Amino acid sequence: MTTDEIIERIGIARHKANLSARELSRRLGMNDAYVHTIENKKALPSLDALLNIIEICGMTCEQFFYENINDYEKDKQLLTIFNTLKSDKKQQLIDFLSK
Repeated sequence: MTTDEIIERIGIARHKANLSARELSRRLGMNDAYVHTIENKKALPSLDALLNIIEICGMTCEQFFYENINDYEKDKQLLTIFNTLKSDKKQQLIDFLSK
């Protein structure tokens, strides 16, 4: 994942959490423009700040870095169902979906 993609994900996470850039900056204990500066690609967050952003936005690292962040919940639900299947049923489903 590129830095531009990480910055884009910060905006997505913030919007999903219904937080303004100013409110997220404040919750991080930073100046009011901190998140705005990151989202405008004028600064990068430290690793600690990124992890705090993810947490404040109510996401897990897995969700934040998931290949398609918008499909995370659906994919997780499918995986939960898939994991309940017996081995032979899993293979049948794989075979069916592979056609």
